[in-house]
Amino acid sequence: MITMGDEIGRSQSGSNNAYSLSPDSAKDSIENFNGGWALSWEPDDVAKDLFDSLSALARIRTSYMVDVIDQFFTGEGDVGTRRKDLAWFHRDGLEMTPNNWQDGSIRYLAFCIEATHKQGLFVILNSDNVDYEFTLPNQTWGESFRSVFDSSARIEEFNPALKRPSDTTKVLAHSAQVWFVNRSLT
Repeated sequence: MITMGDEIGRSQSGSNNAYSLSPDSAKDSIENFNGGWALSWEPDDVAKDLFDSLSALARIRTSYMVDVIDQFFTGEGDVGTRRKDLAWFHRDGLEMTPNNWQDGSIRYLAFCIEATHKQGLFVILNSDNVDYEFTLPNQTWGESFRSVFDSSARIEEFNPALKRPSDTTKVLAHSAQVWFVNRSLT
């Protein structure tokens, strides 16, 4: 069994001790970390999906954020677009207020990252134990929203969705969604 913090590619159930005892040892379950020395190096379906998910997120970063990744986001508004380079949102699709930040019961977060005047990313993180409906930001933030990642779906089963501003999306418990935000030049 892999426990929190162990990685699938490691041997010895997270032990870095290369000199742990052999499987013939009477102390095998303690000294060898429950047989960690014999973990399978062949990835199972869960490990493959994790690898595919990380690959998809890396492609999203490379495709949409390459021009701004070395910039420091300030949260200040652009006079021309009336958008911030980084804005934080509540489930209702409105920007978070100081009261929202003080509410310790909130277990979700959404934010919009300005990549260019023509595009951005909207990211939703739900760490709560329940599913939530999120309202996408209004037309100030984009003309259309296209889902490009949903951690609750296996990569090979993911079906992108196209939504309008202020539409809703269901975000399952303990999952994340990434939406591409499309904008016109005006």
